[in-house]
Amino acid sequence: MSQVLFRGMRLLDPRWDEPRDGYEVLIDGSEIKEVADTPIRSRSAEILDCGGRTLMPGLIDCHAHVFLSEVSLRALESVPLTLMTARAAVLARAMLDRGFTTVRDAGGADWGMKQAIEDGLLAGPRLFISGQPISGVRTIEHGNFIDDATATLIATKKRFLVANLVTYVAMKERGAALGMTAEMLAKNDRVLEAGLRSLEICKRAGVSVGYGSDLLGSLQQEQSREFVVRSEVLSPIEIIRQATLVGAEIVREENRLGVFEPGARADVLVVDGDPVRDLALLLDQGAHLSVIMQRGRFHKNLLS
Repeated sequence: MSQVLFRGMRLLDPRWDEPRDGYEVLIDGSEIKEVADTPIRSRSAEILDCGGRTLMPGLIDCHAHVFLSEVSLRALESVPLTLMTARAAVLARAMLDRGFTTVRDAGGADWGMKQAIEDGLLAGPRLFISGQPISGVRTIEHGNFIDDATATLIATKKRFLVANLVTYVAMKERGAALGMTAEMLAKNDRVLEAGLRSLEICKRAGVSVGYGSDLLGSLQQEQSREFVVRSEVLSPIEIIRQATLVGAEIVREENRLGVFEPGARADVLVVDGDPVRDLALLLDQGAHLSVIMQRGRFHKNLLS
């Protein structure tokens, strides 16, 4: 199994409030082997000097639709499965390019797509799939019109909410061109405004909120913009935790995803700066990511 030693970086474990200097991380195969604030010794590891950049966990989108390549779901009825799969392969790769190493597909993707990515036949995020869309179980999806009482109940029951606001922003900006009526656009505005309030309500009640995008078709390029939309209400580290720590809990991979510790999955990003100070570094289709590693393998590496 190959080893990679990351050094010369600021380490951002989302359990901390900000990145820390002086750490090194050793990857062994598909897992993290060692994390230390002193030099790590390895005779066989490839050494990657990050040049002061930030090393952080891969991102988790807990509500996406890899297979839904049309904004209008009805239009998918005339798309053959082979074409749908080819489009999904392009959409999945683009998600990984943005640093999303794990995605919870909330309806559309099947086990064949999941297996193709795991076998290395296609480039894409690790998929957790629902198969057919289902709802109200461990997680509440959307939740835009949540009230204080419901939020308190969710928190008491230790359930999760997966918010996805960027889809409403994208439809507000581009919906008319995509055929949305004036009535639909007005409803969209109400849902978006309520969605921002829902983040405040959930924060007060102590609800764990996951990062979701829920974008369809060509709108999926806005996936990372959810970081900026949430920043109207939440701090950068709170949003980063939603896209790492909370996401890991939702897919039942806590201590395996979203953290830096021995035995965790080797899904890591090297960011050209500090995302806690500038969330925009996570935008622009991955342009500010020098390294994207998934399962211990480089999807992108501009530092070697």
